Amino acid sequence: MATLAIENLWGELPEIESARTPYNILLEQAVLLREITKTELIGEVERSAKRHDDNDLDFVLDLLIFAPSLKYSYNVLSVFHGMTMYPLKIASSTGKSYQCQNEAEFIKALKEILSDKAIKKIISSLLTQIQADKKPLPLNYTSSVL
Repeated sequence: MATLAIENLWGELPEIESARTPYNILLEQAVLLREITKTELIGEVERSAKRHDDNDLDFVLDLLIFAPSLKYSYNVLSVFHGMTMYPLKIASSTGKSYQCQNEAEFIKALKEILSDKAIKKIISSLLTQIQADKKPLPLNYTSSVL
């Protein structure tokens, strides 16, 4: 019995680009947050897809700060991009939005968002609450809750 050869209708596929994706860049920052806060805060990147009215599909990337001991997470920013990674849009929790045409603009916008005073205040508040929870209560502490 002869084996039928399957014809390749795809043709020659393009080479894979070696650029960092927006997801990888956010993941790097998420890992870095874990390291610099000694795992008190954990950066997380969640990826999903959103369909528009015109049937186009956007990838959505959310960068979250998670405080495990407080069981609390905060969405720092959301990134929206199509099948081609750039241009992309960023919606920051600080209320600012950005349009980035390439990786350099994306990194510049991320730096502005992540070093923003409002984000630093949130990080400081979370770390303060985590540290306060580690302190033992005084021996003479009595609860006013009945």
